[in-house]
Amino acid sequence: MSRRYHYPEGTVRWFRWDGHGDVRAHRPPRGWEAAADLTDRHSITRAPLSGSQWWMRERKTEQRPESEQRP
Repeated sequence: MSRRYHYPEGTVRWFRWDGHGDVRAHRPPRGWEAAADLTDRHSITRAPLSGSQWWMRERKTEQRPESEQRP
């Protein structure tokens, strides 16, 4: 059974990049936009990290129904 979650527009979520491949290859799910951030502080708690790490920031954007999307 798959779970579905409702995220209101503007929701931001962070996750640490797993280190496999290039961060530029990340493709966010439909309705989300993504950006990579190389930081030495935890993206959520702002606690110092032992070294720099890549974190991905995804933000929920407005998603039009498929019938209204442009070709």
